[in-house]
Amino acid sequence: MPSLTASRLAVFGVIAVVIALVGCNSYPPASLSGEVRYEGAPLAAAGIRLYPIRGTKGWGAAAIIKGGRYDLPLGSGLAPGTYRVEISAVQKTGKQVPDIDEFTGKTKGMVDEYATLVPEQYNTESTLEVTLRAGANTHDFNLP
Repeated sequence: MPSLTASRLAVFGVIAVVIALVGCNSYPPASLSGEVRYEGAPLAAAGIRLYPIRGTKGWGAAAIIKGGRYDLPLGSGLAPGTYRVEISAVQKTGKQVPDIDEFTGKTKGMVDEYATLVPEQYNTESTLEVTLRAGANTHDFNLP
């Protein structure tokens, strides 16, 4: 019985990896961009996350919202299908709070306090959804 040489094993290994990678991303890519407004104004600085639901393939994706705009380009892990959308933002309250060292429990000074700007129904308890098709998609979110 002939034995396989190391070079033949390497070739078979490379082929197996390529087949596995192609099989993992066997869906057409999708992208998503748009604007996010809260109470009529563009969100200056925030985050947007998409989680696949209802059998949608892909990993989901996240992006930073700057000046009210976001962009999740092709290759960001999105596939055609439906996603749950979470939008989160914080803002300074104008107050200072103690900066407590988590290991010693001692106060290190004072820092700005931040509060969640966007209500839970748009982030941790989001009911927002978006459906994507293959290729470029645009969707604006107007949060009351």
